[in-house]
Amino acid sequence: GKEEQKNMAHRKLVWLFAALLISSTYADDDFEVSDDDSPDHNSYFSDVKNVLEDPLPEDVDKLLEVTDHATFVLLYKEDSTTQPLMSVIRDTVNNFSTMVNYVVINCEYYRHAYGDNQRYCIAAMSQNLPGIALFVPPKIKQNPYTGESMPPTTHNFQGNLDSSELKKFIEENLPFYGENPQTASDADIINRSPINTVVLATKKRKVPMVFKALTAEYKDRLEFVIVHLHNEETIAAYDIKKFPTLFVLTPNSK
Repeated sequence: GKEEQKNMAHRKLVWLFAALLISSTYADDDFEVSDDDSPDHNSYFSDVKNVLEDPLPEDVDKLLEVTDHATFVLLYKEDSTTQPLMSVIRDTVNNFSTMVNYVVINCEYYRHAYGDNQRYCIAAMSQNLPGIALFVPPKIKQNPYTGESMPPTTHNFQGNLDSSELKKFIEENLPFYGENPQTASDADIINRSPINTVVLATKKRKVPMVFKALTAEYKDRLEFVIVHLHNEETIAAYDIKKFPTLFVLTPNSK
């Protein structure tokens, strides 16, 4: 029956959460970096799989074009603050390794290695470094009217360079590709989707970080819906009896 389908789908979803949390693979496994005989330079993340250090500019372009995950970009130059800075960055990598792509660029090395093709550092070199930005992919990759690619949204970090500030910055700006229906009509439109819909009913006012990450990891393969405690109409539409709860609606059970 429908209840059995919900329970089975719920167990599968729990496994998805577990896999996302324990996975240590790069967020976009099918992204390949170009071969390059670049000059030697310091490497701070050679032991970390999901950090690109001083990649070719066109590799950064490609990553930003294909990824559904947010991309954290650090621009810096070597000085006495570099070692403590990299320690802070490593803390954020450990916290978000399966949710965020990381690009770390030494702008002095970039100027030496790539000359005029150093566009990610040109503006930054006239400002105080280090500089940090989070590039968030658009929900729709291509403009349906013009056919042109939609650019990512750039969030520039303005806080203190410590682990807690960076963690807060990333959490607040991680993309959520799901839906937050406000009425029964909204829910009915979402339910017409031909793919499975994951519904999270939560007491929290914000979208949980792991749920955001799931919407990026399974974008276009699963629909995601969040229902908040205060929204009585949507609670009734999904027949939610307790908070928090998590379940999956298949096309046959909607």
